[in-house]
Amino acid sequence: MIILIWGSQGSGKSLLMTRIAKSYYDRGFNVVSNFRLYFPFEVLDFEKFVNCAYEKSVILVDELHNYGFNSRQSMSRKYDLFIA
Repeated sequence: MIILIWGSQGSGKSLLMTRIAKSYYDRGFNVVSNFRLYFPFEVLDFEKFVNCAYEKSVILVDELHNYGFNSRQSMSRKYDLFIA
């Protein structure tokens, strides 16, 4: 399952994402994140993320655009690894 959360700056996107992740953590899932959480989590390793190496995990990626995703380049060969 993939959940995308979008909205304007300061609207609570990261807070909502954290609340969702905490509910999964409470049910026994591992939580992986690229931002600080106040419950146990693993720091996101982007290489593992790209290679789908996380099991039974909830992965939080805040500010995805910082990883080089650009809508104008989305159909370029650069993103082949994300196309199944």
